[in-house]
Amino acid sequence: FAWKVNLQSDKSGDTPQVIVSNDREMAKVDLYLVWFDLDAKADKVFLSWRFQWGWQTGIKSVFDVPVDIPSFESYNIPFQEKICPQDHRCFLAFLATPGGKSPLNGQKNWQATSFLPLSLSASCERFPGQQFFLSCGDNAINRFTEVAGIDDVAMTGAAPPAEKEAVSDEGGAPETEKPDIFKLLDHQLLYANGQAKRFQVIDIADLSNPRLAGWTALAGSPRELYVLGDYYVLLQTNYMGKDGTYLTVLRQDAAGNLTTVQEMTLSGRFIESRRRGSFIYSVTEQFDSVKDCGDKDCVEAQQTINITVLRLSETGQLEEVDKAELPGYSPTIAIFPDHLIIANHNPEERKWRSTQVQAFDLSQVVDPLVTLPLLKVPGQIPSEFHLSVKNQQLRVVYGPEDRKDGSTLAIYDLTSPEMALVGEISKIAPGEDLFATRFVDNRAFVVTFERKDPLWVIDLTDPTNPSILGELHVPGWSEKMFFHEDRLFAVGIDDQPLENEDKRWVRRVALSLFDVKDPTQPTLINRFTPLAGEVAYSWSQALNDERALLLNWEDAFAALPIESHETEAGSHLQIVSLANDKVEDAGLLESPVPIQRSLSIEENVLAALGDQALLTLRWGTGKPEVLGELELATNLTWLTLQKNDLWAAARGNKGFNRLYRFTTKEVETPAQRWSLPKGYNGIKMDGSLAVFYNHYPLTVQVLEVNTGKLSPPQPLEKTKEPSEGIVDVEPVDDVEKVDVELEYIPDVWYDRSQPLVRDGWFYVAEQRPFKPTLEQAAFVPEQEYPQPQWILRSWNVKVEGAPEASTRSIPGRPLAFDKNGHLITQEMTEKGQLRLNLLALEVDNARLLHSRTLSCGGYSRVFSIDKAVYVNCEENRYQPGPIYYSRPPEESQEPTTQESQEPTTQLLKLKVNPGQGFTDEGSWHLSGYQNLRAVSDDVVLMASNHWYYRPWMDVGVKSAMILPPYEESGCNIYQLRPKKEPVLLKKLETCPYNDEGLVLTGNQVWMAEGFAGIKAVSW
Repeated sequence: FAWKVNLQSDKSGDTPQVIVSNDREMAKVDLYLVWFDLDAKADKVFLSWRFQWGWQTGIKSVFDVPVDIPSFESYNIPFQEKICPQDHRCFLAFLATPGGKSPLNGQKNWQATSFLPLSLSASCERFPGQQFFLSCGDNAINRFTEVAGIDDVAMTGAAPPAEKEAVSDEGGAPETEKPDIFKLLDHQLLYANGQAKRFQVIDIADLSNPRLAGWTALAGSPRELYVLGDYYVLLQTNYMGKDGTYLTVLRQDAAGNLTTVQEMTLSGRFIESRRRGSFIYSVTEQFDSVKDCGDKDCVEAQQTINITVLRLSETGQLEEVDKAELPGYSPTIAIFPDHLIIANHNPEERKWRSTQVQAFDLSQVVDPLVTLPLLKVPGQIPSEFHLSVKNQQLRVVYGPEDRKDGSTLAIYDLTSPEMALVGEISKIAPGEDLFATRFVDNRAFVVTFERKDPLWVIDLTDPTNPSILGELHVPGWSEKMFFHEDRLFAVGIDDQPLENEDKRWVRRVALSLFDVKDPTQPTLINRFTPLAGEVAYSWSQALNDERALLLNWEDAFAALPIESHETEAGSHLQIVSLANDKVEDAGLLESPVPIQRSLSIEENVLAALGDQALLTLRWGTGKPEVLGELELATNLTWLTLQKNDLWAAARGNKGFNRLYRFTTKEVETPAQRWSLPKGYNGIKMDGSLAVFYNHYPLTVQVLEVNTGKLSPPQPLEKTKEPSEGIVDVEPVDDVEKVDVELEYIPDVWYDRSQPLVRDGWFYVAEQRPFKPTLEQAAFVPEQEYPQPQWILRSWNVKVEGAPEASTRSIPGRPLAFDKNGHLITQEMTEKGQLRLNLLALEVDNARLLHSRTLSCGGYSRVFSIDKAVYVNCEENRYQPGPIYYSRPPEESQEPTTQESQEPTTQLLKLKVNPGQGFTDEGSWHLSGYQNLRAVSDDVVLMASNHWYYRPWMDVGVKSAMILPPYEESGCNIYQLRPKKEPVLLKKLETCPYNDEGLVLTGNQVWMAEGFAGIKAVSW
C-alpha cells in the first residue's frame, strides 16, 4: 500500500466509498481529503471531508489541528457523491502539508499527494500523485509545473482566468492572518517586545535555560509581527511625533544575527493590521487640527482612519500599493478571505449610537482594495467577532441605540449597489447589553446580559429569515466564545458570590463549557472560576484579546493570564483541562511579572511570555513547576548613586521586585542582580542594605547586597490583634455566652510620609489627630482637638522582628537626614509660608535644633544634599490653566488672563549648620515656571513648564467647552554659584516624570527610562 486515494462502491453498490492509505509516518501535518471542480462557480469548487463532521463546503483540513499520522493500509469514507458536470475537471485529492500551511499556497507545502481524476477532461491535467492520465494533444498545458500554478487554477475556478483571485469566502482564497506579538519557529521564539521597544529572538531548545539569542532596538513600540519567508516585519506605534506608525523589516542570517533591511513610517497612530496572501492591510488613526470655522478664529479636530495596503518584495522592501481613508475613529477590524470590514463610530453624530461599516473587496487582481457601498447600522458593534462574511453576505450583530430595544442580527448583500438588507432578527433580549458573539457556518451564538447571561442560538440557514432556535440562561456573562464540534468554550465573568460571600460584589474571570449539539436546548456543562473565594475581582487580557488565550482542543487544555491586585503575586497563568468534557483546574502559576501569552512547547510543557520575562513550565501533576526563566526587559523607574555604583530597581506588576547594580561606566548590563518573590511600593538604600517596603500596611523586606541574604517580610504594624480582639458577649434570653473576635483598629492618620532609612532604622511619619497622652491629660483640657500632629515612628530592621522604638512628635513632614544624622522637616505656617526645621533624634523624642521661616509658599519643593537644601520657592500667584465655558465665547469676549508679565522661578540654597541652622548660600531667578527635579552640589535639574493660550476650540462636548492651554516641557540643567547668574549647562527635550528615576552629578545625569533602560547624558 502507498499514499493513495481511490474511489469504489461498497458491497451493496449503493454508497461510493473513498479509500485512502498511507505508507509512511509523518509528524504534525494537516491532512486534506478534497473533491474539487476546477471549472465550477466560485461557491462550488471545493468539498472537504472532516473527521466526525463529514463532507463540508470549502477547503478544510480533516482535523482541526496538525496531527501525527501513522502508516495504515486503508481507511474507508462514505462519499457524498458529486456529479461532475460535462467537460468539467473534477478530482479527488488526498494531501498532507506541514501544520498550518495551506495547500493552496503552492506545491512547496505538499509533503504527500494523491490526485484521482473523476472526468476525462480532468485526466488531461497533471498533479503530483495523480493516478489517471489522458493525453489531450500537443497543445495541452501543464499548469502545475510551477510552484504558483496551483494558485492560478485553483483560485480562478475557470479557464481562461477571470479577474477574481479567489473562489469563495469559505475556502480557496489566499491565507488570511491576524498577527500576534510572537512566532514560534522550531526552537526559536520570536518576540515583539512592545514595552522594551525591542525585537528579541529567544532560544528555548534547553527548557531549563532559555537564552536570548539576539535582539535589536526599534524606533517604536512593536505591536504586531509577521514572518514572511526569510523576513520579519514589525509594525510599531510611535506615541510621540507626527508619524505615528513605524514599520521595520528584519532578516536573520544562519548565525542568528539580525539585519535591518528597511525602515519606513506611515501617518497616523497604528491600530492593527491584517494580512491576505502577499498583502498587508495596515490601519492607522489620525487626528488633525483643521481651521475651518468660517470667519471665527477657531480650531476643530478631524479624525481619519487610514488603510494602507503594503506588499513585501523579494528583496524585503515594503511597497505601498493602495490606500483608502475613512472619517471617524476607534475602528473595529475584521478580515475574511475576500473582504476587509472596518466598523467605527459614525462621525456624523456626537454620541456613539450608530456605527458605519465599510466593506472592501480584496479579491480583484488589479486592485487589492475595492471600496464597497458604506453601510450604517443603528447600534454599536462591540468586536470583530460580531461580523461575518459568508456567500457574499455580511452578517452583523449590533447592540441597540436604546437598550430597551434589544440587539439585532442583520444580513446584507455585499454584491448589491446599496448593500441591501437580506434579512434580520431584531429585539434580541430587550433591556440587556450585548456581549460575546460567534458565527459558525449557518449558526450564530449570541450572549446578552442584564442580571443573567442568556446564550442565544440563531439559525442562519435561510438568510432572509434568521430565527432563534434556542436559549440558555446562566449567571454572569461571556466575552469570548470558541467553537469545536458540539462544544462552546467561553471566557467571561462570574458575578455570583459564594455562600460565604453573601451580598458581596464580585467580578471574577470564569471559564465555561457549553453543549450545543442540540441547538434548541443548549446546556452549560460546567463553569470554573479561578481564585473564587480568594479575591472579589480578577481580570484577563483574554476578555479583550482572544490571542491571550491558548486553547488546544487536540490536547484538551487551555491556558490564560489572570490578574488580581488582591493576591500577593498579582499575575497568574491559569491552566485548565478539558479532557473529561468539562473545565477542570490543572494548575495556577503565580508570576511576579505580567504574562501576555502562553504557548505549547511539548506535551505538558508551556512557555509563559511577558514583556519582562519568559518562563518555561511543566504542568499536569499539581502545581505548575517552573523549569527555567529568562529576563527579557526591566522596567527601571528607581535610581540612586552610591560611590561609583548606580543602583536601579525594576517594577513588576505589584511594585519593585528586582534590584540591579550598575557601574557608572556600564549602564547596559548590570554587574549584579537580585530578585524578590513579590513586589513592593518602594525601596530605600542604606549602605549595603536595600530596604523594600509597602506603604500600607507597613511591611519591609531587607536585602543585604554584600551577602545576598534576603530576610523574610516583616510587618511593621498590626492589622488585627487576636489576643486583645476577643471579648465576651453576655447572653440574651436563651442564647449562650459567646466569644466575639473584633478587628484591631489602628491609630487614625490623615497622611503618611515617604519613608527614610538610616543606620538600619526605618522611619515613617504620620499626621494624626491630636490625642493627649496620660501625662498630657493632666494639663490639657478635655475637648475636641481639631489640630493634627506629625508622629515619627521608627523600627530597627536589622534585628529580627523589627522592634519599634518609642514614637516621637515632630514639626512637619520629614524630608531627609543631613550628613550629621539630624532630621530635616518641612511644614506650612498659619500664614501659608514655608518653615524648615532641624531636629536631633533622641531615645524617646525629637529635639528641635533650628527653625527658619521663608517667604515662600508652604508647598514649595525642598531637596536636601549633604549640608545644604535647595528650595523651589513658590509664591501664591495665579498660574493659568484650562478655562471652561458653558457655551462658546462671543466674538467680543476675550479670555480672562492675568496682567501680562514675564513669569520667573526663584531658587534658594541654604546651608545646614548644626550651630547656625539654615543660613543663606544663594538666590537665583530663572525665566518661566520651572520645577526643581534633582540637585547635586551646585548643579540643579529643572523641568520647564511654559503656558500660553490657543484660540478657542470646540472639542465636541456640548455641555462644556474648554479653552486648553498649550504646554511645552523639557529639562534644563543649570550651574548655580553664589552671586553669579545661572549658567545653562544642558537642555533636554524630555524629562522623566518620576523624581526617583533621576541621579544628578556635577557633569552628568542618569535617567531611569522604564523599559528603555538607563540613559546617561554628559556635558
